Amino acid sequence: MEQNPLTLEEAAQTFFNTTTYPFNANATRIVHFKSQLMWKNTTDTDGGYSNPIVPSDSGMTYEYVLEICGDGYVTGGEWVKDSIFVHPDFCWLTKSRPSADLVTSIGLSYADVTMLLEKSAACSDLKKSSNN
Repeated sequence: MEQNPLTLEEAAQTFFNTTTYPFNANATRIVHFKSQLMWKNTTDTDGGYSNPIVPSDSGMTYEYVLEICGDGYVTGGEWVKDSIFVHPDFCWLTKSRPSADLVTSIGLSYADVTMLLEKSAACSDLKKSSNN
């Protein structure tokens, strides 16, 4: 993800070809974001992939600006560049973790993934403490 702070005038000129920012009158500054979102569509009920290689067309780069008011809160935003025409309407996320004993049809174990994550975090903590 990239982010760049802009003045209202810079955002107006860069993204909307005008001298004054055309949207949120309460905005005092703008932050431009460029994000890459990747996904994998599955049809298996347990989330297993029939092909573990993610196709090259399974992601998009999105650009948007967040409008920030004087007290630092985000008060709005706009899709910019190509993202004006192609952007997600919503994003679906799971609300809970799978059961601890979940194993997918391809043999991926949630317990194994959790264990690897915990060991990886422990190694990171060790590296930080050894640098002090």
